Amino acid sequence: MLTQFHSTKAGILAGESRLHLEAIEDVACSADNETFTKREKEKFCKDTKKCENVKIKNYKTVNAQHVNINAVGGALNDGQDQAGYLSTKPVKKSTVRWSFKNLFVLGFSFMCVYTAFSSLQGLQSTVNHHNGIGVASLSCIYGATVVSCLASPWIIQKLTTKWTIVISFSLFLVYIATNFYPKDFMLIPASVLLGLLTGPLWSAQSTYTTTAAISYAQTIDILPEQAISKFNGIFNGIFQTCHIWGNIFSAMVLSNNDTIHVNTKHINENRTGKFCAAKDCGKFTLLEEDMYLHIAETPPESRYMLVSIFLCCAALGVICIIALLDRNSTTLTATKCSVSGTSSQDSFSATLKLLRDPRLQLLTPLLVFMGLEQAFIYSEFTKAYVNCPLGLHNVGFIMTCFGTVNALSCFLIGFLSRQIKRYCIMLSGAIFTAGLLIVLLLWVPSIDDIIMFYVVVSCLGICDAIWVTQTNTLFGVLFPDDQEAAFSNYRMFQAIGLATAFGYSYFLCVRTKVLIMCAVMVISLGLYTIVELRLRRRQKHMAEIIVL
Repeated sequence: MLTQFHSTKAGILAGESRLHLEAIEDVACSADNETFTKREKEKFCKDTKKCENVKIKNYKTVNAQHVNINAVGGALNDGQDQAGYLSTKPVKKSTVRWSFKNLFVLGFSFMCVYTAFSSLQGLQSTVNHHNGIGVASLSCIYGATVVSCLASPWIIQKLTTKWTIVISFSLFLVYIATNFYPKDFMLIPASVLLGLLTGPLWSAQSTYTTTAAISYAQTIDILPEQAISKFNGIFNGIFQTCHIWGNIFSAMVLSNNDTIHVNTKHINENRTGKFCAAKDCGKFTLLEEDMYLHIAETPPESRYMLVSIFLCCAALGVICIIALLDRNSTTLTATKCSVSGTSSQDSFSATLKLLRDPRLQLLTPLLVFMGLEQAFIYSEFTKAYVNCPLGLHNVGFIMTCFGTVNALSCFLIGFLSRQIKRYCIMLSGAIFTAGLLIVLLLWVPSIDDIIMFYVVVSCLGICDAIWVTQTNTLFGVLFPDDQEAAFSNYRMFQAIGLATAFGYSYFLCVRTKVLIMCAVMVISLGLYTIVELRLRRRQKHMAEIIVL
């Protein structure tokens, strides 16, 4: 944000309710924002020293939880009109440009890094299948993420959002490089190390995106909820294309390997109905000696080529973040002006305190379900529904379809959310997901019905897009004053779901895993409905107070 205000709250009694207004007392000393020219910086700093005793003339409700200032009047000590120098067209254009520029840089960088990681993640259950070392490494990543989420606000306060992202991305390079020699003593330590900064990484991303969205909303005078939903849709639309590019690379490399085709021929012809899809029982299926035939060995040359490509993609993401992403002006201003009153220790405790918030408690099963669902896609679907009946060389093609549909759905849902209520979108997603889970229980994949594979994976992409975009928006609306703590908890509970699913992946049958997801989804939808009803009741109550 180019200009940012430190506000105090004045209570106004209306009936038995109390309305809090945000009053502008002073202008933050954010003149070091990179979008200011040198002359503007000097004038800005000079003027803000005189900015005292500003009075509110009118106000406008922005949303149920925040009452923002719509028009600010009053006289400055030197007689200047405050709105004249604080709200100008150049400043608005610059703010909008800043918001979108950083949003696209952030999305592109995450897309590059996760082009490598998500594709490698989808191949771990098949490429590094011996003793389940592949999924074990993923479980370690998300297990460590659970711990790191608690310290996310403290880490972000120390490093800033930008450098939290940079350092986290660097650890992705380390993890990817260990796949040149995927032994447990290499993969597991690298996985734990990566997990320890994955929580702060996503908290920093969510905080940065939400901050940019709120800045944009205040500049063009729209509801923050609309801007947050739009920005999340754009970010996730860019980010989710990582599934396209990464899986294209995988498909190109693996489809040229004749060994993979030979190894899968026997199982494709004779064992699909007996061992694949919902009947896949992981470790216990492999007790049958001839089942080893369907687990294709990846030649060293193919592995080295894939890992090298992934390393280059991740390195590009790191370079883009360092060179092009601006520091978060909100965090920077609060730190330099020393007026926020929030220490690193307070931020850490805020993450724990938020666990007592009833809204977060009600949303916890939904976040865990999202983790279970994503782990199922990357582990069980690729192994039991694609690799088993079709062969490893088809995993890349099928998952490319998933990434394409997922990315397009994120864009579409982000814009549709301005016309359709969030609860309607979430309810539609839940019904769609329930139907899809039933299909996964009953479907017997056949190599003669290749179109069905693309239909099912497309549905998975749509469902995932709904959950991701709408839950991010919901958290931005519910916890606008505790973004870092809220998104830390968001990622923590999602990581619990991921770690749990990857942890039992090697030991449970696919049918059992699908039933677990069904049960958790039903519970999470019911509790989410309570949160939405309470939020709407509060919005209606606040609107009545404003009218009075």
